[in-house]
Amino acid sequence: MDWLTIVLAVLGSTVVAALVSGAVSWRSHSTALAQQRMTENTRLMAELIAVAHARDPHGSRAIGRSEMIGAAEMLAAIGREYAPLKETARSFLGAQRDSFAPGRSSEEPILFAAFDSALKRL
Repeated sequence: MDWLTIVLAVLGSTVVAALVSGAVSWRSHSTALAQQRMTENTRLMAELIAVAHARDPHGSRAIGRSEMIGAAEMLAAIGREYAPLKETARSFLGAQRDSFAPGRSSEEPILFAAFDSALKRL
C-alpha cells in the first residue's frame, strides 16, 4: 500500500465520521429545540388561560374584559399554529364560552360572543 492510498482512506473515514457526528448532533439539537418550544408554548398557554379566567398570572392586578378577549384570541392563534395544544385551546375556549352562555350568565354577553368567535376560528 502506498502513502496516497493510506491518506485517502484516513481522509475518507474522517469525512464520514464528521458527517455522521454532525447528523446526530443536529438531530439532538432539533429535539431539544422542539422540547423547549413545547415548554414555552405550554407556559404561555397557562398564563393566557389565567388571564381569560380574569386572573392575573402574576397576581399583581385585576384583569378586564378586553384582556380576557385578547387572551381568548391569542389562545385560538396558538391552537391554530401549534397542533399539540389545539385540543387544549378548543376545550378551554368551549368551556369559557359555555360559562357565559345566555341564560347561564346574565352579565357579559360580549364575553360569550368573544369566546364563541375565537372557538370558531380555531
